[in-house]
Amino acid sequence: MKQFLSLILILIFSISYADDIKIVTKEIKDSSIELRYHTSGKYPQLDGMKDEDVQKKINKEIYETMKRGIDDFKIDMAEWDLSSIPDYFNSELEYSYTSYTLTDDLFSFAFGVYSFYAGSAHPNHWTISMNFDLKNGMKIAFKDLFNPKVKYLEKISTYCIK
Repeated sequence: MKQFLSLILILIFSISYADDIKIVTKEIKDSSIELRYHTSGKYPQLDGMKDEDVQKKINKEIYETMKRGIDDFKIDMAEWDLSSIPDYFNSELEYSYTSYTLTDDLFSFAFGVYSFYAGSAHPNHWTISMNFDLKNGMKIAFKDLFNPKVKYLEKISTYCIK
């Protein structure tokens, strides 16, 4: 089990790249003077995959994940009461990303998300990791790494506690 966990960590944190597939950084920005916010999102898009349908599926999932977060933020901003907040405070949401692995079989990256709501005491930060099987375009979830009949969470928890 220890060897398996070590192998997973090496896989996740190693940086390797496929020969023909490239990562292209795209960006979207938006702002509202009236609602006093701005958003920016840098996100990866794959280019050069042999299976263009799989490439489109992955790129769409990446974009839509980020776009949902931005849209939710804009909804919050439409409802945000700015009446008692000084004009020099603005809200912001920023998506950036770090690519970890790109091989012929796997693409792994993480969004780093930063938000600040005008008038808040402090900003928020969180991470959204995404892993894709490049053969079929499916997202790989943590549970997909294990046999469903094995109580993997229990075993990992026990290992971590020791």
